[in-house]
Amino acid sequence: MFLSAVVPDPLIPDPDTGQSLLAEELARPEYGSEMSPLTRFFANLLRGIADLFNGEGLGEVPVSSIVLLVFAVFLIALVIIVLLNPVRLLRRQSADLFGEEEATVPLAQERARLAGASGQWEEAVVWEFRACALIAHEKNLLVLSPGLTAKEVVDRLLPHFATASDALKQGRLDFDGVRYGTAHADEAMWRRMQGLSAMVQSGGA
Repeated sequence: MFLSAVVPDPLIPDPDTGQSLLAEELARPEYGSEMSPLTRFFANLLRGIADLFNGEGLGEVPVSSIVLLVFAVFLIALVIIVLLNPVRLLRRQSADLFGEEEATVPLAQERARLAGASGQWEEAVVWEFRACALIAHEKNLLVLSPGLTAKEVVDRLLPHFATASDALKQGRLDFDGVRYGTAHADEAMWRRMQGLSAMVQSGGA
């Protein structure tokens, strides 16, 4: 004796309900294939590059590849901007007067003189101010120490040369501006710096 299961009639939705269910199903993310204009642009770019080298398309381009390409383009653009930018990157103002350089008065004066003779005014100004500081040290007007800044040099010289305070302060601004790229030197600036050195040389004990 055979038993037969009763199979219920299939549920058939009315046209409006069926259309609504279909729209909901197709709206799920896994069915989405539409790309944004930016994504489509880079996808086409990647396909074009592939076609250029091997004549074959890339098919569907992963979003991760597009993100990596955008990042690479950004890095390349940043490198180009840094390399072509004529303005020097600024370092911290009034850093160590000598940095890694070691010098004596004759050496600093000679480097300033040679730079001035060849029209390298920035180099001449920087080394002339250093020569001025070294002269002040030799005349016991200040003590040079690691980390000493141009501002500290001028602050220590001001009590000895009160009538030349404006010239000393301007010398410090010239030195910092030239050394760190915010000012351009010329012969007149170098001559003013030489005047400071001569003043310090003639003053003090």
